[in-house]
Amino acid sequence: MGSRIRTDPGSGHPAILRPSLAVISRTRPAETYWDNPVQRLSPTDDLRFIDFFDFDESGFLDFAYYRVSISGSERHPHLAGHEALIAVQYAHVFVDEKAPS
Repeated sequence: MGSRIRTDPGSGHPAILRPSLAVISRTRPAETYWDNPVQRLSPTDDLRFIDFFDFDESGFLDFAYYRVSISGSERHPHLAGHEALIAVQYAHVFVDEKAPS
């Protein structure tokens, strides 16, 4: 399901730079609503990059979000399988060749 968002061992920076606001899908898989009551993800959550995302489908697209799949969360294990949108300034995406797709 894409590349794993992870810590870059060379830089020491976590994929999510700090506990970050996130827009999380209500259902799994994501269908129409992004209003899950959990609104923060942490640097320890296992996230996988799906695509870039923008809410505006007809105007200027600046792709302000990463669309990710939540593979695991210690704090919120019930979110596994949900999708989330994370503002690009709060995360880095790295390709992990060893991660299962």
